[in-house]
Amino acid sequence: MRTSPFPNPCRYRRRAAPLLACVALCAAGLRGQGSSRLPPPPGFSQDAVAARADEAVRAWEKWARADRKLEQRIFIVPMAEARVQLRLSLGAFLDFLAARAAYAESVAAYIDSRAWSTRAAPMPEDAACQDQIGVLGANLAAVQSRIMTLRDSPEWLAIRRGVEEPNDQALKLQSTLRSKLDIAALSHNARPAADTSSVVYRDSERRLADALRRLWTAYYQALGDAVEQKPTPPLTPLQPPDGAHPGIVTARSTEGPKVDVWTYAEGSMLFNGVAEPKRALLELWTENGVLLGRYRAELPDFHGTKTVDIRLRGTPSAGGAQTLQIESKDPAASGQIVLEPSGLAGEVLLVRVVPAHSSIPRGRELLRRQ
Repeated sequence: MRTSPFPNPCRYRRRAAPLLACVALCAAGLRGQGSSRLPPPPGFSQDAVAARADEAVRAWEKWARADRKLEQRIFIVPMAEARVQLRLSLGAFLDFLAARAAYAESVAAYIDSRAWSTRAAPMPEDAACQDQIGVLGANLAAVQSRIMTLRDSPEWLAIRRGVEEPNDQALKLQSTLRSKLDIAALSHNARPAADTSSVVYRDSERRLADALRRLWTAYYQALGDAVEQKPTPPLTPLQPPDGAHPGIVTARSTEGPKVDVWTYAEGSMLFNGVAEPKRALLELWTENGVLLGRYRAELPDFHGTKTVDIRLRGTPSAGGAQTLQIESKDPAASGQIVLEPSGLAGEVLLVRVVPAHSSIPRGRELLRRQ
């Protein structure tokens, strides 16, 4: 009897099965990494578990809706309002984590109930791993996508660095979970799938929640530091008032000194320059007897629209005109901002007194108190 020089195709398929399973599981994890859409958690054909899974998805979607275009909004509103919005965003994400914890507890209870049943088939550990890999992938993709929207802004590098450490920790956890999937895929061909325990599952969910909490807390903190252009106190989560949408709450923060805010009186035509300012925002506060401020604006001039973001410093004046010195490093600029009474309550005329070749256009505009 002649022996074929080619391997038995049936034997080849049996040997390849574990490898193909491993490749399929890894591909599923990569798909989760590439999309910021949260994959629905498995319900394991249990009504109670499925209901908790739906609640977790709804909490994620509510947070995502409230945060839509957050990075564009917070850089054009008063710093106090930006901080409130970041605290609300953090609070909404922690609501998702709470919903995820409730889902995980329902799964753990289901695992415990199966342990007492002699007829229940084992629930493989890789089902939980795949779910957690998908959650990590969605969050990592969401963070990276939002950082990329800021790539053209001067704050991009600082925000990216602020998230680097927790991002690496989340990636390591994801890698650990994938390794467990690889081992499970290779071993399932030789023996039945091992049943996971509720203790192991709860510990894995705790590590998942910790990684995600650190990741988004660091991201929102980095955004807050970028808005104020300096290290700020740690953010604390905030819940919106009953019935309010987290994305449109404009309550002022109680942290730090009292800030007075003026904005450009759009359509007033009381300006002096090439064209009407597209936006102007002035914030003033007092610290240790010194008057400090920040002026942000989009000012058209003969060379296009210039974006101005400068710090101000001066001595408080009891009445009349108030002069503040410009402190700006990026771009470098010098000169003064003079605030003159307009004659009407709640209005002030802002005059930009700068050298002829300054990076800040000369001119003036009428501002109204918010």
